[in-house]
Amino acid sequence: MNRMRLMALALGLFATTPLVAQRPDSAEVKERLAKISKELNLTPQQKEQLKPILQQEVADLRAVKDKYKADPSAAGKESAKKEAWAVQEKYATQINAVLTPDQQAKWKKMKEEKMKEHKKPAY
Repeated sequence: MNRMRLMALALGLFATTPLVAQRPDSAEVKERLAKISKELNLTPQQKEQLKPILQQEVADLRAVKDKYKADPSAAGKESAKKEAWAVQEKYATQINAVLTPDQQAKWKKMKEEKMKEHKKPAY
């Protein structure tokens, strides 16, 4: 069960459908942008800069999920996890470039807290 939760995190599954990555104003993108905006007090300009980055990240993570959907093996899951992390790191760099130094520190803390949540035992 814990492994499944980690996989869900790695693939960026936030209750999405296959169409989410195709729609530019998907609910997931809006939700993620709203959360980041609230936590980091983004300017309107930063929101506009982050929106296409988040849209592409969602699409890329969906593509990774779809690519490995038919491979339930441990090797397939590990490959999917590695690819998902690579996608997230790629976009983390782009997101960081939009943020101020204070916002970068807050965002880093937010990501660390989220990782801690997903590493807790399921029992």
